[in-house]
Amino acid sequence: MMRAVLRRMWFAGAALAAFAVGCNPQDYVGDPSLHSFALDENTAPLLMAEDTAFYFIESRFEIPLLRPTDAQIRALYETPAPPFPRSPWVDRDDLPMEVDWTLTNLADTPIDATLTLNGINEFHEYMPSFEADDDEVVIGFSQWERTYALEAFETRGGTIREEELDEVAVDLATVVNGAPNPNLIVYFENQSDHDPRAADYIPDVIPGLVGFRMGLETQAQARLVVEFTVRVRDAGERLVDPADDPMDVWRMPPPEVFVAELLEEGP
Repeated sequence: MMRAVLRRMWFAGAALAAFAVGCNPQDYVGDPSLHSFALDENTAPLLMAEDTAFYFIESRFEIPLLRPTDAQIRALYETPAPPFPRSPWVDRDDLPMEVDWTLTNLADTPIDATLTLNGINEFHEYMPSFEADDDEVVIGFSQWERTYALEAFETRGGTIREEELDEVAVDLATVVNGAPNPNLIVYFENQSDHDPRAADYIPDVIPGLVGFRMGLETQAQARLVVEFTVRVRDAGERLVDPADDPMDVWRMPPPEVFVAELLEEGP
């Protein structure tokens, strides 16, 4: 399988989340227990090619945000931040976060699995394209992804670091601002801040992430479970504990889904 900006899969013939604030593991917002999402024998394929299938599931996570006052919202609209309709309530450096994850193969056979993450800000969330015809399935890159060859009953684990999630925030703002070939921008080996192809499209104001969708992809039926926790530093004083006062949580309008167009161009 060739990997490029366009990820192409050729077939033969065809979290729930725990949420911790800062470095102190006792400083939790919301449910402190560990949650998971899983792919199993009951998971239907997302796409079918001639003789096989592509499986995909994901779990959505959103940070509980402090609700801005009416005056604060008016001030945001009074401060232009193109291409967005107003300045963001959560700026790029307000909520630095890291995601700790484990991926476990529950079956007695090996499997290749891809763990993915796509960012959500106040205005948009990123969605790769998924396309299929009789002979092939074509999948755009996620904003962060890693593929693992798991042995029977094997567990892998890792951390998606602050700088990686900051890159997710930058890439999301850049593609929304009209950067050509979003797959080129979000490709995980490209860094927008150092990529001259992206430089002209990075907005002056970068909205911070307020959540993400973590996903799991395979080319075969499998029994896999993902567990993850999120650690956030409340640098901008934008977090709230829903248990203290649910009325303080901002029920922001649903972000617009940005679906990447697939273009056949190398990285």
